[in-house]
Amino acid sequence: SLSFSRSISEFHYCMAKLLGDALGLVGIRPPWRITGPASAPEWLPSQRPSTVYRKVAPTNTAAQAVIPHSESDKIYDIKYAHRDGRHIKSHRQTETFEAVLTDVVGDAVSEGPVCATGAAPSKGYYGTIFKGRRKYMDTNDGGYTR
Repeated sequence: SLSFSRSISEFHYCMAKLLGDALGLVGIRPPWRITGPASAPEWLPSQRPSTVYRKVAPTNTAAQAVIPHSESDKIYDIKYAHRDGRHIKSHRQTETFEAVLTDVVGDAVSEGPVCATGAAPSKGYYGTIFKGRRKYMDTNDGGYTR
């Protein structure tokens, strides 16, 4: 009976050794034989790769229609309007140079450019009339600063 139990224990030992060797060839080892980064959770990187926690990227999801579940009288059409006067066309109406001169100087425009000294003005402007007649919200760059 002693020899029979010894043969069974040897058989189990041999089978366990064969199984361990086979798993070792595949790359699976017992935890007490693993060293280095894989031996403990402290060695593992803190951030997992994206393939682990995000199987499908957000932009690759199938497009699904969003169906409102509210009743039609509860759905409101809200439109937001900006109040910046520089971007509204009616507030940006510019006045031409000739219209300003006709308005301020009158018939003197038809007679030709004349300064107080009698000489022709430089660059064809009469002082700062045009700059003084500009509207407050009117800008040269359409409301955008440079």
